[in-house]
Amino acid sequence: MICEICGTETENKQFCSRKCAGLSRSMENNKLYPNKKPKRERVSTKCSWENCENIIERVKDNEEKLRFCSNSCHIKWQNKHQNLCQRGGRATRDLEIRRSKNEIAFADLCKKFFKNVRTNEAIFNGWDADVIIDDLKIAVLWNGVWHYQKITRNHSVKQTKQRDCLKIIEIEKMGYIPYVIKDMGKFDINFVENQFDEFIKKFELIY
Repeated sequence: MICEICGTETENKQFCSRKCAGLSRSMENNKLYPNKKPKRERVSTKCSWENCENIIERVKDNEEKLRFCSNSCHIKWQNKHQNLCQRGGRATRDLEIRRSKNEIAFADLCKKFFKNVRTNEAIFNGWDADVIIDDLKIAVLWNGVWHYQKITRNHSVKQTKQRDCLKIIEIEKMGYIPYVIKDMGKFDINFVENQFDEFIKKFELIY
């Protein structure tokens, strides 16, 4: 007989090997279940906690995604990087980086509409928010282009996103609602007003 998969001569068998028999079953399954997703490739990688040498198995997908061998390593990584990011946040405030005109205009609209509004105060365990609306316990994060795109050689978008995540965690711990506004352009009062209108609608406020 001839193997149905590779064409090799066999001794009264439908397939010449277990491999060909397995391939046949796989082909048949694909016919029966054409939308069934194939098994995802698995790879070995080192635990993301830099002081750990453990190797873990994971599905091959986003290689930049953090992965830990245990909850303990995850907590150690969080504690270290939270401290580093907080120092980075304080350094940024010390440099007095200018607020964007769009952010200032949005804050002004909030001050006209709400009674208790603060700006850039570090009340969230060392972290600040661009606009803090105490009336609603909402912390607005006005994120410019540098939160999403590499601006300078020393700028790390990955680290910026990690800081943003940690900041949101601390805001929520304080009982405030984080509200992120993505601003990728230059000063545009129409953009600011549209963002304010969306903010009002989001929280079903009377305007």
